[in-house]
Amino acid sequence: MELFLNQQVKPSEISTKVDLIVLADSADMIKRKLADILASHQSILKARVGQLQVTDDLDQCKRLVSVTRTQHTMPMVFVAKPKSTADQIQQAISQLAAMSDHGLVVWLHDDADPTLACAFVDQLDNAQHVMLMPAPMQDSQWCQLIVTMAKMQRSLDQQLIALQLTNNEVHDQHLIKQLAQANVNAACMMAELEDARDKALAADQAKGNFLANITHELRTPLSAIMGFAEIMREEVKQHPEHAQFLQCIYDNGQNLLEILDSILLLTLLDSDELDVDPRPVNPMTLLQQVYRKHAPEAMQQGLAFNLRDPQSQVLPTEIELDAKWVEQILNRLVLNAIKFTHKGQIDLSINWHHAGEKQQLHFVIRDTGIGIQPQLMQSIFKPFHQADNSSSRRYGGLGLGLAISQKLAHFMGGDIRVSSVPEQGSFFELILNVKAAHVSDHVKTM
Repeated sequence: MELFLNQQVKPSEISTKVDLIVLADSADMIKRKLADILASHQSILKARVGQLQVTDDLDQCKRLVSVTRTQHTMPMVFVAKPKSTADQIQQAISQLAAMSDHGLVVWLHDDADPTLACAFVDQLDNAQHVMLMPAPMQDSQWCQLIVTMAKMQRSLDQQLIALQLTNNEVHDQHLIKQLAQANVNAACMMAELEDARDKALAADQAKGNFLANITHELRTPLSAIMGFAEIMREEVKQHPEHAQFLQCIYDNGQNLLEILDSILLLTLLDSDELDVDPRPVNPMTLLQQVYRKHAPEAMQQGLAFNLRDPQSQVLPTEIELDAKWVEQILNRLVLNAIKFTHKGQIDLSINWHHAGEKQQLHFVIRDTGIGIQPQLMQSIFKPFHQADNSSSRRYGGLGLGLAISQKLAHFMGGDIRVSSVPEQGSFFELILNVKAAHVSDHVKTM
């Protein structure tokens, strides 16, 4: 067995489909055969097969190959002429050898007598696109062979491979056939996997587009409802009952807006369409903003809410990061801590780690809440998942907070680490690889 590479067609010119041209005495029978194969394997072959043309005339076959080749494709020419005379076959051998410069010639030879196939190979001056296959071929072999050729055409970084079976040893022929069959099987499986991958990607993209569109469509009327509710809330202060109703409308509308914003942010992260704009930011000031925002809610629940001093004596006064997205992560982590902590305390802190060229900023949120069971730790960062089914019913929410936080951290080249002891509390740590702009001695804030 010999393997050859051919440079007849530039990869950029190769079509995504393969045209099938058949030269055979029993043209109608083979045409019907191939048509049946294309129909029964439509899911695999439809996107890979162009035109199918069958003829018993050698001159017409040459014209078909020439026309197809001008369209920048590498046609596949099947040859099966067992009823022809010796002179006709010899003429076909000579002319097909010349045509092999412009396509893949598959010679279907008698398995018991490969003489004609060997004579055809002998006519070739150089390595060409030739594949000798024993006849008759099974439907699966036809399908796999076509997929193999189409796969070769679709690959822009490979040249076509020609396989010549010229060894007359029975044992070697058997091994060669097994190898050839394994190759076409592998190519067929790869084609099916590519189809499945493309369909999965298309479905995921469709899901993302749907969520983004529906979020925008719902957000527009909801913003109007909340705007009018805010106006009316100012006008009915003299009617406590009406004011209570309007406050309920406003609060629930705000919750729904936050849900829609979370879904939209998730779709942007999944589609890699989020914009990150790092700018110099004081990390301690950023954490203080998060603390001031959530202190009233935490204290209303009777929790001790503390902003701790950094463990390191030196903390950069300016760090390059996108403050909007970092604050988004911290807000979600703090809200999660408040949500699942019934008594005790929540501590916020920040630490600076500098070892060689590696500079990291660690934001820490520690609580004394209900904690997380060890077997549930793997699911808490999955979208629309919570620690368990009872959590979503008891505490509400879609289970997007931690999923979005981790995706945001990864998008900025960071990570979120978590440790937890059930009924004792949880420890969340946002780690960001950053670049310090200015470093100074830390001044205590509390």
